[in-house]
Amino acid sequence: MSTTAGVFTETQLVNIQAKADQIWLDRIQRMDFVPEAEIVKCIIDQTTAKFGDLKGYKDKKIDVGWINACDVTDGSCSDCTIDGSELSTNIEEYYLNRERCAEFSVCENDLIDNVFDYEEVVAKGLLKASLALDEWWAAQAVAVLNANVGANEVSDGKGVVSGTSTYVLPAYWNADLMSYFARVARVNRMRNPMLISGANLYESVWTAELEACCENKMAKFGTMDICFDLFNIDSTNDPDYVTYMVNKGALAFVTKAYYAGKSAANPAKYMDQ
Repeated sequence: MSTTAGVFTETQLVNIQAKADQIWLDRIQRMDFVPEAEIVKCIIDQTTAKFGDLKGYKDKKIDVGWINACDVTDGSCSDCTIDGSELSTNIEEYYLNRERCAEFSVCENDLIDNVFDYEEVVAKGLLKASLALDEWWAAQAVAVLNANVGANEVSDGKGVVSGTSTYVLPAYWNADLMSYFARVARVNRMRNPMLISGANLYESVWTAELEACCENKMAKFGTMDICFDLFNIDSTNDPDYVTYMVNKGALAFVTKAYYAGKSAANPAKYMDQ
């Protein structure tokens, strides 16, 4: 046991991690700690940027890099030469400036005659803290999407463009709408698009999956990756129902996790550091 609040020995941390893994592998117990954060998983899956190592402790900075080939154009010429704009690997530095804490405490004296051991209680506390933080990040992801939307170049068809939003009547939200989405992606030069949605299309896709053996509706939905998050997108955009079309690599998600301990003057320690 730890004699100082917030200080854990190497053995204790290993035992806590082992207990957390054991809880997570239990199908019944795991359900209590699965976050409703599908939008974050979608962003991570479609991320193509490369991340450098975190810099600093107080100012948490990270390098995000990608290959820039935006300046390649065509033009008239009389000689074929190896020339033109030099491709670059752009590095942009970002601060990890959205911070969130999830705190809990455990009193060792309360566990002296308890049926649960110390490691299991702490492990469940960490799993619950992780769930709370994941679901907070999900809401932040929706806010980032809303802050970075672009204009739709398709001004006709089933959607009515107004600024950076495209409005589609409720009657069109079925499998046939995928042909419109395919045209939107093509005209807007999205080579590898995906849809991130709340309730829009959820019931249609769910029904189509069950009816796949009898009808061919699922083939239409299968033309584009679709990610549903029923807990964050619509609640953030209420009263509107919003679906985002995102090109692969347009978004990136990176975090750093650490244990702050009881206070700034008494931080958590691992192997005396």
